[in-house]
Amino acid sequence: MRLPGWTVEPRRSGAGLRAARPRGGAHPNRRSARSPRPTQAPPRWDVGLVGPCAAGKTTVARGLQALGWRAKAIAQEHSFVPDMWQRLTRPRVLVFLDVSWAEACRRKALRLSPEAYAEQQQRLAHARAHADLVLPTDGLSPAQTIARVDAFLRARLGSPAAPEGRSP
Repeated sequence: MRLPGWTVEPRRSGAGLRAARPRGGAHPNRRSARSPRPTQAPPRWDVGLVGPCAAGKTTVARGLQALGWRAKAIAQEHSFVPDMWQRLTRPRVLVFLDVSWAEACRRKALRLSPEAYAEQQQRLAHARAHADLVLPTDGLSPAQTIARVDAFLRARLGSPAAPEGRSP
């Protein structure tokens, strides 16, 4: 199989052929030692959503996006990097959606042990400590959760800009 931009050349030692570097530079998946690290900051979001599995992050992010907010669900609960939420999104507002272990298991039929849930909460400690809003979602419908977060954002940030051209 030939890849665009790649050449096939004889091996320098031994028999057979090997794929050489693409024409014009280093391996496409690696930066050369001379190329600088990217200095561009990650995009700025209106709101970052963190919380344990099944707290409603993705559902609330989609609902807020439909209302014109630049919202991002952040899977911080799976990361050992405490401030990953800051590194990826730099949100103007951080919302921590909380859910109990029993409710999380009910919502998504998760096979999440209490120990694994406790580990997620530990990984989320930094985000929770820096959250502008901590919202327990047990007993709330997705629409109620979205409405509460939207009301908080409007009180804190004002109205979202029009959805057109709002992508980071």
